[in-house]
This record gives sequence, structure tokens and C-alpha cells, in this order.
Amino acid sequence: MAPLSASWADATPRNRLPDEPSEWEKTELDQAQVEQRIKEYNSQINSNLFMSLNKDGSYTGFIKVQLKLVRPVSVPATKRGTVKHLHIFSHTRASEVIDALLRKFTVIDNPRKFALFERSEKDEQVYLRKLGDEEQPLRLRLLAGPSEKVLSFVLKENETGEVNWDAFTLPELHNFLRILQREEEEHVRQLRHRYARCRQKMQEALATLTPGKSLQCRHCSFTCHYRCRALVRLDCSGPPGTGDENNGTEQALEKDTNV
Repeated sequence: MAPLSASWADATPRNRLPDEPSEWEKTELDQAQVEQRIKEYNSQINSNLFMSLNKDGSYTGFIKVQLKLVRPVSVPATKRGTVKHLHIFSHTRASEVIDALLRKFTVIDNPRKFALFERSEKDEQVYLRKLGDEEQPLRLRLLAGPSEKVLSFVLKENETGEVNWDAFTLPELHNFLRILQREEEEHVRQLRHRYARCRQKMQEALATLTPGKSLQCRHCSFTCHYRCRALVRLDCSGPPGTGDENNGTEQALEKDTNV
């Protein structure tokens, strides 16, 4: 891909308020400038996703949008993070793009729950700005040029602060709870597996580095150096009837054999 023209090289979004457009996004182009920008844009891309100027002065082209949702919605999990190309007009509004995306992604939730965001990168920082309903994404694409770092589009939840749960139906809320419960169980399982692996590695290291000077709990197999016994307070206890149930940790470590 050839280098960007000077007009686009200076178009990187600045750090700004969340919904405040950059100065370059407020640029108004006359017909001759639009035609020139389209020629420059088409010369910069290495695909067939060109922009075309119409006789009435409008133009058509493609935008790429990523589906990036956090809260559970009525859409198959395999489609999260999917990227879609849309062929739109220069006068197509952001709200119309959202409607089209939800139809393509088969999302059946209320369109007002979502918003279209522009994403930009500068100095290893990522900036997001929520587009207004009346903003025209293809116009922004033309002004920014083809660089995905300067500008890309993301479909996200309509972030307005606290979630308005009253906007959801009862079946949706029950479905959210089931999804969140599955996610919580999976997260807990991964954490337990992670810490079990860490504990195993530390026990193996202790047994290797301090042979003959380690103590091991007979109940949970926790291992520590004999000098650290007084600092250890495990949350395990001996099985009923062993006499270790109440003060089992120190007693079990004290009685256990060296490993």
C-alpha cells in the first residue's frame, strides 16, 4: 500500500472528549474536493472496495464494522468479534448503519441498545468516540482515508452509564442470568485450575531445592520449608476422627514426614 497523502497523514484524531468530533471530522468538502478525495482514496487501497461518485454529487463505498459486545445479547457467541463490510451511501446515517448491522448479524435486540463507535490509534493509545445518530460514517471514512489506525468502526453497547435493566424484557433478563452464571462458573474453574498448577509447581520446586527439609500436609499435600512452618496457616482440615479437624494445619505439618 502506498503512503498516505499529506491531507490524510494529518488526520489522526486527537485526544478529546468522548463524543466530541475532531477538527478534521468537521471539514466540509465541495464537489471538486470530494471527487479528488475519492480518487486519492481509491489509489490507496489494495482491494476492490472502491468508492464511486454519483451524478447527483453523492457517493457510495464500503465501511468495515466490528461487532464487539460485552453484555450478553441474543446473538450466537461464535459471531462475537465478527467483522462485516457494508456498502452504503455518503448520506447513510449512523443509526441506519446500526439497523443494517443488526439485521446482518441476526441480533434481535432493540437497536437503541447499541451505538456505532469510531476507533482510532495514536501514540500507542486507543481512542473511542460514539457517533451521533445523524453522523455519516462513509463521509468520515473518506475524510480519514483508508488507514484502519486513523479510523475504524465498532458496534458496541450504547454506553450511557448505568445499565437500564428496565429496557429489557423478562425473558431477556432470565437469559442474561443464565449466561452470566455459565461465564462465572467457567471463570472460577479456570482460576482454580490456574492456582492448582501454581501450587504444584511451587511444591515441586521446594522438593527439588530443599531435599530433606520440607514438610507436607497429609490432607492437601501443601509443602513448605521446615523453617516456614510457623508462618503457614492452611484452610484445610483433617478428615473426621483423625483429631486434626480443629488445629489440623500445624499438627498435620508437624506430624508429617519430610519429603
